[in-house]
Amino acid sequence: ETVVSLTRSVHTDEGKIVGVIGIDVPLANLLEDITHFNSPAQSYAFAIDSRGNVLGHPKLGRPETWTLPLIPTDITLLEQVPGFSSVRDDLINLSSGHRYLTENSEDGSRKDELHYWWCHSLSCGWVFVVAWLDSGLPHKRLSR
Repeated sequence: ETVVSLTRSVHTDEGKIVGVIGIDVPLANLLEDITHFNSPAQSYAFAIDSRGNVLGHPKLGRPETWTLPLIPTDITLLEQVPGFSSVRDDLINLSSGHRYLTENSEDGSRKDELHYWWCHSLSCGWVFVVAWLDSGLPHKRLSR
């Protein structure tokens, strides 16, 4: 089981370090909302670290089912959309944002847009991303 150690130093009011506190948490617990993200739209979620290595992605399956430890894998190996390398740079360098890439649909009849929305976690440096494929088909709007 892959475990993440979360630690913080403990300081006095004057800034002197008096100790460290920490906890080990299974990665599957931390990524539960990401890996169990389910939407009727063509969307999915994933998480990367500050270097662009995947922490959780639908193509890897759910962490609780992994039988081998997580090895550093760059997100570009899983997000193989033309032009994604520029989105990857923004995921790492911008604290939050939105970008989209356009490509022809599989049957060539329309342009599909793959949207990426992301936000950095200030506490751990991870980047949480939601990706959504807009196929240009009409959408049903929700009303109150």
